[in-house]
Amino acid sequence: MRARSRPLRLAGATLTTPLLIPSVSSRGFPLDPAGIAESSLYLQYALDGLDEALLVSAYDVEHRTLKDVTRLLDDTASGTVFDRPRLLVLDSGGYETGLAWESGHIQRDDPARRLYDAAAFARIVDRLPPQRPTLVVSYDGPDLAGDTYGEQIRRAQAFFATRTHVASDILLKPTERWHSPRELAPYAPDLVAFDVVGFTEKELGDSYLARLCTLARLRIVLDEAGVDAPIHLFGALDPLLTPLYFSAGAEIFDGLSWMRYAYIGGLAVHPDAGALLRGEDDDRQQLRDAKRPIVNLGHLRALKRQMERYAATGGRGFDEFAEHGAVLARTHATMLARIEKGID
Repeated sequence: MRARSRPLRLAGATLTTPLLIPSVSSRGFPLDPAGIAESSLYLQYALDGLDEALLVSAYDVEHRTLKDVTRLLDDTASGTVFDRPRLLVLDSGGYETGLAWESGHIQRDDPARRLYDAAAFARIVDRLPPQRPTLVVSYDGPDLAGDTYGEQIRRAQAFFATRTHVASDILLKPTERWHSPRELAPYAPDLVAFDVVGFTEKELGDSYLARLCTLARLRIVLDEAGVDAPIHLFGALDPLLTPLYFSAGAEIFDGLSWMRYAYIGGLAVHPDAGALLRGEDDDRQQLRDAKRPIVNLGHLRALKRQMERYAATGGRGFDEFAEHGAVLARTHATMLARIEKGID
């Protein structure tokens, strides 16, 4: 496999891959009395570091759970977090309507989850200002579970055909539990219609090696079909794991770990452990919460440079990732061996 670092133009914005996109969501974060998610506060802390791209959910736009989100739709977002990044990525809201608990979540009941569907998503997309570069992710709500790859592609093609003011990111869902590159292959040529092709990390397999191998095979399937679009891997912004996904063929990554954890020494650790390791053991909670997203964005910028240098070597070694290079190299070699032998 060869990692790809290249210029990427989406909806008029020019960026370079690998693209590491901080995400924001109300899911798993408490709401204040006005209905604004705590995660919106973290965005305010990190405002100056959100200069490349930001992913927000159409669900949170619909329910106004993020500060200033109404100004985004009214095209009066100047000076807000939605005006800072060169590219805004609008996720469809399928993640927010899910019910499964995840690490770092604060469990809470949210009746509004029942008040969101594909029609609401379409209304939000249609209100997006055409002059603001936006990459829109195709709808992936639970009501679509079990659709074939062909059905998903046709539905997304029809959706984006009349919405040329945004770039298109098709999020493919597996027809069973895990993605099947072999099953996708007959439909892969049709993916040339999209700017970006997406998969979620957790739907690639039940082990980390299985996920890497599936991702690499999906990239091969796209290449063989003549589809040059970058792969967007959703929920994969861990500083240790992301370089390996990059080596397997993904180029765009997003996730919430930059809000939920502390990045230090090439790892994502519990925020309290991160504060201790950084010598912030006497800082109050509010100060630690304000520092963490700023520091984490700095780590993401450094990680992007490491990944770019890794790609420039043709993926010949993981020396750029000094702390964990040997572990990454070993896992990468195992992935290549399994692919060569046809082991799933």
